[in-house]
Amino acid sequence: MSITTSITTPKPRFPSGSSKTPTSSTWQFHQFPLLPLELQRKIWRSLFPSSRTVFLSYNISPLQARSSPPPITLSICSESRSETLLYYTLLYRSEFPGSRGKSGGNCGILLSKCMRQPICINPLMDTISLFAGDLCGENLKGRKRFVEWMEFLNSVDRRILGRVTGVELWGLDWNTTMYVHLKYQEGLRCKEMVEEYEGQGGAESWEELNYGGLLRLEGLQEIGCRYAHEEYMGNFEEQLRRFLGFHGEVWGGRVPVVKRVF
Repeated sequence: MSITTSITTPKPRFPSGSSKTPTSSTWQFHQFPLLPLELQRKIWRSLFPSSRTVFLSYNISPLQARSSPPPITLSICSESRSETLLYYTLLYRSEFPGSRGKSGGNCGILLSKCMRQPICINPLMDTISLFAGDLCGENLKGRKRFVEWMEFLNSVDRRILGRVTGVELWGLDWNTTMYVHLKYQEGLRCKEMVEEYEGQGGAESWEELNYGGLLRLEGLQEIGCRYAHEEYMGNFEEQLRRFLGFHGEVWGGRVPVVKRVF
């Protein structure tokens, strides 16, 4: 063998007499299926995210979708997926009535990748994020659509809304925090909802009023208010707390905590 050959020829990683060869199987834990079943399940559960903020509006942006991906255990193997679905509910926005191909569709919005991503939620652990514009505004049609969305969630699994303990309202701005939105509801609390009134005419139930969708969340304990502009100096939290107090029977006489978050 020449000096050139001895320098340029790479040496084998293992001695010639060794039968070992570097393969992908070398790094696999073949003993995992032999572990006690309960230990396997504990390992899968240890991989669950401790807590997430899950955007539960019927329309979301790609950034919002990336911020709350499904637990990794959904896609490791069939056993990990089965264990995950014991604790999480899986649903798809594309199945919501009014999606593309159905009456009143969203004109293709639901074809985007972020809209096809499944919602995987554990309401006992996750904080639910709702867009304030879906719950409040002069557009009664938009508020009714959000009520339909909540009815859809109930049709998939009633535990989704019934077990929610924490909500974050995001995108709060001047239009969604004006005192006028809640002022008229104070005067209506003893009236029939079919009565038309300024700002929210035509509402037929409390759920269709501004922020009335929150009355569906019987387990709600805390609401975080996230403003589009941190310098907002209004008293929206106080007004929302007062509105919820009109309906304290929903929560057994108590009122959920309302606070500002940054």
